[in-house]
Amino acid sequence: MVGWPLENKRFVHVFDGDTISLILRELDTLSDFVDYLNKKQDLFEKSGCEFLITGEEELLAAYLTNIDPKTNEHRFQSFPPDHLVYLGEGYWSKLEANAGYRSRAEANKISYLWDDLIEYQASHMIHGSSELTTVASTKGSEEHVLRVMASENRLKRRSLGESVYSLRLKSNEKLRATRCIADSRGQRVYAMLALPYLPEQPHDEYRDYRKYLLHVYCEGAALQFSEAQEILGIAFEHYDSDIASVDFLYIRLNGVRFDPANRAEIEARLREEGIWQPSAVSGRVIRDAEFPFGLG
Repeated sequence: MVGWPLENKRFVHVFDGDTISLILRELDTLSDFVDYLNKKQDLFEKSGCEFLITGEEELLAAYLTNIDPKTNEHRFQSFPPDHLVYLGEGYWSKLEANAGYRSRAEANKISYLWDDLIEYQASHMIHGSSELTTVASTKGSEEHVLRVMASENRLKRRSLGESVYSLRLKSNEKLRATRCIADSRGQRVYAMLALPYLPEQPHDEYRDYRKYLLHVYCEGAALQFSEAQEILGIAFEHYDSDIASVDFLYIRLNGVRFDPANRAEIEARLREEGIWQPSAVSGRVIRDAEFPFGLG
């Protein structure tokens, strides 16, 4: 029996070795893991039911296969209060055998490019070789960049990873490529820029110009997304480049907006660099499905 072993009635999550390996394999981001813990606790504390569950893996299967169509988030089924809820064996093995479940693992592969970016920057921070570019710099801003990136769940990392891949691939053709991804409320915005590096160009000059372009692009994103609270800019080379480097630019707006003079100055820089021009901007809504082929 697990749940409330202490007199203060605080809920305690208990996992054995096999279970924790499974949980961390299936919920391998901080956001996904904590979300599961919180919703599991809410289920046991607030449903008013008694539960008899044959294994954590069966509970995990029930969680993964129940998705809120409005929020696209996992949830547990709701039950009438004062009932005994029995979750027997076989739910997890049935899920593993499902073709839709296997499609989820395949679709997630592109998302690990986002993990690679996090590891790349973390390694530079650890070794003291990071050169984070900041606007309105605050103490600990380098760590905050990583915290923002690491807070995204696996599903959101699919579109982020795909953006990194497609932009780098496009810039292989010696074309500058940009993309913005905003959350559903437009409050967090990722502004990505891929700029080809030409070997005949001094790398220092290339990095300086790329940082400038990223700055201009992020300011333009702040004008485009009126509800934005934070903007994280990321700039990199194309895939065929002999040199690998990444620039990060973090802007915390805190509700501050540009006055007319600043707006005019930013718009002038945008026109000069050909960024955020109406004729070149297109948009679409991205809504990934956890299980691309369904679970039918």
